Amino acid sequence: MLLSAFLSKRFRAYSGHKDEKNGFVSFIAKASTIGILLGVAVLIVALSVINGFEQQLVHRLLSVVPQVEYVAPSRPIANWQLKVANIESQPHVTGAAPFIAVNGMAQYKSQLKAVEIRGVSPSYEGNVSAVNQFGTGKLVSQLSSEEVILGQQIVKQLDAKVGDNITLLIPQVGQAGGQLLAPKRVTLSLAGVIEMGGPIDSTAAFIHLGKAQQTLGYDETQVTGLRLSVDDVFSAHQIALNVGQTISDYVYISSWFRTQGSLYQDIQMVRTIVYIVVFLIIAVASFNIVSSLVMEVREKEGNIAILKTMGAKD
Repeated sequence: MLLSAFLSKRFRAYSGHKDEKNGFVSFIAKASTIGILLGVAVLIVALSVINGFEQQLVHRLLSVVPQVEYVAPSRPIANWQLKVANIESQPHVTGAAPFIAVNGMAQYKSQLKAVEIRGVSPSYEGNVSAVNQFGTGKLVSQLSSEEVILGQQIVKQLDAKVGDNITLLIPQVGQAGGQLLAPKRVTLSLAGVIEMGGPIDSTAAFIHLGKAQQTLGYDETQVTGLRLSVDDVFSAHQIALNVGQTISDYVYISSWFRTQGSLYQDIQMVRTIVYIVVFLIIAVASFNIVSSLVMEVREKEGNIAILKTMGAKD
């Protein structure tokens, strides 16, 4: 060990006297080290940004938009209370809630805006959605049967404010031959505004589940869909298929991979590109370091031969 330290010190001093002769080798070594440093720095920064975006995707967007939904395409789902209890008992399910979804129009004075009207149960909606965290005014959990909560972009386009009376135009379909009837007009007080900074701001209109049932002619046990949240959002599709087998009704299965999947695919594609680019940066820098070390060894072959002749080990 003492011999190794002594030789290292002497060769360091010896190399210092030959910087002019071996300046190129020294430059290559320093450039390679800087290349490794930059490559690792780029990797850390890029992956931190991507992971941060994924966290926002999970804790912001996917905490509000449906992770898994079961939607009845024809007749409504009956006895939703029993089915919600059954779904909540399934593995990997953290909550379930009923809903009634229908496309309609929101009107205030002369302004109209297309919206997705969702009748939700205030006592159940908090189990599957964090929408209350992004609301101002009255929260969804406090919604009464004569109130509506709209997305911030809808309110802006309608030029309305909390307390104004908003008219919802809800389409009806006749029982015979799918005949389209005149839409029902429901006037509700604007009780709150959703300000999430996402697509919900421009599409969502929340009303009380009982009001939606009354408007569409359903009884209190009937809904158009069931929504659930899961403990692993990236396994949502497989969980949706497994839980869907326990539902006796004919339903369409939908997970966030279908509605928001393109966003996740974009993140994965960018992550892969970053990995490839950083790998190439580190590979080139590593090759330069190896090359410079080989050149150093080749330069000192004579000295190495003398030391081995004197009995030094490899």
